[in-house]
Amino acid sequence: MNRICLICCFALCLTTIGWSQSDHYSRHQRQGQVAIKMQYKYGTDKNVHQAFGNVYRSDIPDVALDSLSKKSGEIYEDLYRDNQDRFDFAEADRSGILKHFYDNRANMFKLEKENFNVYLDPMLFVAGSRSGSNEQENAVFRNTRGFVLRGSIDEKAYFYSELRETQANFLQYQNDRFDAASSIDGQAFFKAYESQVSSLEGYDFLNATAYFGLRLSDHISIELGHGNHFIGNGYHSLLLNDYSQNYFYLTLDTRVWKFDYRNIFAELSSVASNITGTTTLLPKKYMAAHYLSYKPKKWLELGLFEAVVFSRENNFEFQYLNPIILYRTVEQFLDSPDNVMLGANVNIRLAKDYQLYGQVIVDELKVREVFADTGWWGNKYGLQAGVLGYDIFGIDQLDVRLEGNLVRPFTYSHVFPVEGFTDISTANYSHFSQPLAHPLGSNFRELVMTLSYAVTSDIWLNAKYLYAQKGEDADGINVGGNILTPNRRIPAGTRDGDFGHFLLDGELRTINHFSMDINYQFYHNMRLQAQFIYHDEPSYQGNTYLGLGILVNSFNYPVDY
Repeated sequence: MNRICLICCFALCLTTIGWSQSDHYSRHQRQGQVAIKMQYKYGTDKNVHQAFGNVYRSDIPDVALDSLSKKSGEIYEDLYRDNQDRFDFAEADRSGILKHFYDNRANMFKLEKENFNVYLDPMLFVAGSRSGSNEQENAVFRNTRGFVLRGSIDEKAYFYSELRETQANFLQYQNDRFDAASSIDGQAFFKAYESQVSSLEGYDFLNATAYFGLRLSDHISIELGHGNHFIGNGYHSLLLNDYSQNYFYLTLDTRVWKFDYRNIFAELSSVASNITGTTTLLPKKYMAAHYLSYKPKKWLELGLFEAVVFSRENNFEFQYLNPIILYRTVEQFLDSPDNVMLGANVNIRLAKDYQLYGQVIVDELKVREVFADTGWWGNKYGLQAGVLGYDIFGIDQLDVRLEGNLVRPFTYSHVFPVEGFTDISTANYSHFSQPLAHPLGSNFRELVMTLSYAVTSDIWLNAKYLYAQKGEDADGINVGGNILTPNRRIPAGTRDGDFGHFLLDGELRTINHFSMDINYQFYHNMRLQAQFIYHDEPSYQGNTYLGLGILVNSFNYPVDY
């Protein structure tokens, strides 16, 4: 058995005391977004840190709803109904379906005993229409079915399991990129799909998210699972994004005083399974990351991030298991074969409804080369700055974001090729051939604008505009935009020299992307959705989609680029 698995099992058996935190929402879920907003506006616990994208249900603040507007009160009441085991939300007596199903509006089935709670709900995401452009007309659709199972034991442990089976076809620019990369954003193995009852064609894939968490003490918890993580306050993160396929992980979360310190140990895959073309064990690599968040004031949150990605022959590097050491020093002890990144995150509350946030990620840097402006290839860093406003201009439930991102060439990349895959490096910052940070990888700049507005508690819309420029490889020369490519210089590799590498080098790709969805919730966590997408770039002029869908305990999977 892999030694990291033995360590995980041992850690889970350390103790059986304490009480659990809880399972958590994704930031992409409607309920997760509402919970984040409630934490920011009404949270009183100084030790709830907002840089972590997954929102613990136990961190949702308890607010006097009658002190809010009718619209806000009903929206937050819906979140409380979704967590009625915690908030003891009273509903009128319901007979349910066959006396056991939907006896409350939040869950299809629930079992609540003195020391054990379990909830089971269906998942459904069926949507489609036809997309159009100047060049092609394709059927775009998604058909996802699955279930969500969650619960707790003895108020000490929690568990979550989600299974999804999907057939889908995407916009043409997405299909072409997936085919070229042999990898679908956020998904694992896929196969071609052809309907037996219609002319629909696309992809067929299965995915799952699952974890088990345990409180080791009043301030320390541990979680073992299969999923992904997000660190930051923006729409994107340059530190760690939840964009990639799920991965096996172990987290250790320590909350003490004004600190929240999280360790993440993960097993990653160097390539996607569809790249190999055979049924074989994928080459492994590993990640160890830690993030220290400090909240000295309610209006200020500061964070330091460090991550290392490394590859070993069939084993984890045990020196990286030290939860408080600087990984850069360990890498030097090992003769620097690995890829270490340092980062910082800041979130400043300007007023009750506004916040400024930012990030910096440093893969490698020489200050004298930055000021010399010689385009030294090793100046690998990224910057983010953004502002988010809740209920802006005094308009209830109107939230707006403006964000800028910039990442220098060769950031997140590495030098040594994977054995048998000479065009993919071993320790780049990716999993399953998908970036662990920004989906554009590196050598880009981007502007993001988002808007969400709830017309009523059951009708809301989301709009998003992204403008990006990215430098792509041209004529076989590595300009630093593909983080998977080994960054060795010519003649051993494809990087042309050490100097003269500037932002947006290579073949310039300019992207305009706009999307909007309008939602009507006709029952708890069940909604109808109309969605419009417009994507424009040189090779795909005016890719558009206008479709309808029904979502049950599900959410949009963002695939912007």
